[in-house]
Amino acid sequence: MVELFRNAREKSGTLELGLDVEDSFIAGPNVFLVGTYRITSRGENWGFERGAVSFAMPMVVHLRILEGVVREHVEYMDYAAGLAALKEMGRPVEP
Repeated sequence: MVELFRNAREKSGTLELGLDVEDSFIAGPNVFLVGTYRITSRGENWGFERGAVSFAMPMVVHLRILEGVVREHVEYMDYAAGLAALKEMGRPVEP
């Protein structure tokens, strides 16, 4: 499974992904992580001629854990913030 994700990341031109967790809380079997999702990717993936682009988006991760096993994993991202960052870099972004 790890090899599958590694290959998918490399073929997509993604150079770096990460979640900087700024807050978290637990409510029963539910775990919530609040933070910023960072991505660095080849520029051509986003309409730039060359180079790499980096941007960030606010993100919330919800995990439901039962008997020590993650039973549900849902991520919510503010894609509008990512699109705005690309636009600031000079990329005309269509919604």
